[in-house]
Amino acid sequence: MSKLSGLGAVVAVSALGMMFAIPSRAYPPLSTSFYSPTTPFVVCDTRDQISAIVAAMKAQKLDDKLMELGKIKNANNEPVCLVSVIGPVVFESSEHIGLVFYEGKAINMWVSRVSNANTEFYLLWGEGGESTSF
Repeated sequence: MSKLSGLGAVVAVSALGMMFAIPSRAYPPLSTSFYSPTTPFVVCDTRDQISAIVAAMKAQKLDDKLMELGKIKNANNEPVCLVSVIGPVVFESSEHIGLVFYEGKAINMWVSRVSNANTEFYLLWGEGGESTSF
């Protein structure tokens, strides 16, 4: 993931709490929309890695999965997945994956394929909901 600053796994895990604390992020931008985020996102090199993150959220094992994927390096010697504030991106496409229950909250989630001047990657877009009894 060129031009994305690498974060340690511990920082990534704590930043994730802030990501889903945002009360409402609504739907991801439409395809070909330019977006300059100001909050952290979970970003990964591949769709399969994002799927592993979502599965870990559903199993309430997100911290472990982020630490695991944060230690795996890509060809640029960067983590294959991280939590970071990313620079401006263009949204290519988004896929709604539904509600994910994580730490007592229902999060409506999408996987989005995005790009910048240097690379293409995937991110999780979440709309935080109210606390649940699940």
